[in-house]
Amino acid sequence: MTRKKLVVVAGDWDLVARSFVERYADRGACLMTPRDLSQAGWSYRVGSPSDSTAMIAGRPLPACEIAGVHTRLPCVTARDLPHIAVADRAYVAEEMTAFLLAWFTELERPALNPPMPQCLAGPYWPQEKWVHTAAQLGIATAPSHRRICFPQDSASVADSGGDGAAVTVVGGKEIGNVDRALHAAARALADAAKAGLLVVRFSNRKPGARFLGASHWADLGEPEIAEAVLQWFRNAKRSRRAR
Repeated sequence: MTRKKLVVVAGDWDLVARSFVERYADRGACLMTPRDLSQAGWSYRVGSPSDSTAMIAGRPLPACEIAGVHTRLPCVTARDLPHIAVADRAYVAEEMTAFLLAWFTELERPALNPPMPQCLAGPYWPQEKWVHTAAQLGIATAPSHRRICFPQDSASVADSGGDGAAVTVVGGKEIGNVDRALHAAARALADAAKAGLLVVRFSNRKPGARFLGASHWADLGEPEIAEAVLQWFRNAKRSRRAR
């Protein structure tokens, strides 16, 4: 019987994703990059996602063989498309992003962070919204300011106030060597953002540490985090099968 695939969507430059897939290939992990979208053989008809076929590493992957999708790519950019003519890269990148958003949304396969119009990897909040949400939840926050240096884009900066520590929330499970109060704070923030996977950074490991920021880019090189991700998809597959 064919093992169903956990499709990890990432850029060619994402060595963490590539290492994760190589390490867990025997458990169904496979890597999809923007380059795969340029291969002949794709098939997707709006309204019939179960009949679609992806092309990954030169091989067809029918939708019925996809167990879940884990996206580590916020969008496709020109940087991801060195094989496309320079003049066409920006346009092709936008079209690929739109295609992935439509396909993932209709595919209805388990995803820790379902795609959003602003980000294929889930809710992509600016730093100010993370800080505001944390404060509303009663989580201590570090001062944050936005610096604007024309003509460059603006950047939001948080005062670190220490060496820092992180809690990774995977499907409601908190992972991180910090005080339990910070585990609860991280989970509350993930729940508020409706994010199944979230990395929450604090100023230190102790109670009362200040919130610094959050992101979706979990370190899949950490065995405990990687196993939690795999377990979540395994449980999600069993849940779908039981319906």
